[in-house]
Amino acid sequence: EEAMPRLEVAPALTIELLLLEILEGWTRSYPQYRIAAEIASSPKQAVALAGSVARFLDELEIESIDPRELSSLFGGDAAHHHDAAVGFLDHVRKELPAALHSRGLVSETAARSARLRRRAAELETRSDTGPIIIAGSTGTVPATRALMKSALASEQGWVVLPGLDLELDAASWAAVGPQHPQFAMRQLLAELARDRSLVEEVAPAPEASRRWLLREMMRPPETLFHWSASSGQNGRARAALADLELIEAADPKEEADVVALILRSVVETPGRSVAVVTPDRSLARRIRVEIGRAHV
Repeated sequence: EEAMPRLEVAPALTIELLLLEILEGWTRSYPQYRIAAEIASSPKQAVALAGSVARFLDELEIESIDPRELSSLFGGDAAHHHDAAVGFLDHVRKELPAALHSRGLVSETAARSARLRRRAAELETRSDTGPIIIAGSTGTVPATRALMKSALASEQGWVVLPGLDLELDAASWAAVGPQHPQFAMRQLLAELARDRSLVEEVAPAPEASRRWLLREMMRPPETLFHWSASSGQNGRARAALADLELIEAADPKEEADVVALILRSVVETPGRSVAVVTPDRSLARRIRVEIGRAHV
């Protein structure tokens, strides 16, 4: 890690080309695997696999996961191709950093993690650091959590947690699982060895009724019985749904057309502004095309 600052960050294309070389060598070394024969016979598949592996390795690096741990997902009776995949990833994890280092390069993910860990180590050794504020991170990356720990160990260290639900009841908080939006926050607090009760609210969050409704909708199964106690909250639910509209579209094209019409009507109204927030990239592209036709 000490040598990281002297290394240049490798372009994504360089990493994929190196992965192609490593992939080619692996297929020659392990011809008994069916996947090796398939890759060797299809250059197009090899190129596509190199890109996918590069992205997957980034995720493993970010989460500090050893590829050999993946074998536990399949149990003791892992299929032959599962063994091949895990073996290949372990091979790449060893070969790629060495190949990059020999060229004076390092992956962007590895460089970023090293910078965060070095900064965390610096905070632990410095006596006068001044105010340290880390805000806006959920701490899902191990290197970021290490930095947060070091900051909290400082006398003037603060961590501002985005979206932590301080009003969720204790039983529901204890039952929060991986599928719940608060799971990352729960994991982070456990990693930082901090109880949720120690977290102070920086400023009152807006839309209290809407937040209450979302909290009730996403209750863990273990505490769904609390819904019966919420049956008398019809007025609160109506307040939470105020200014929300549901529009059912027959297909994606109609959905994009409707959103584009709403955007156009708002833009044409003086003093108003509008934004579209969607995780659906296909929908976003359709909307962009439609408002482009209207010169919006």
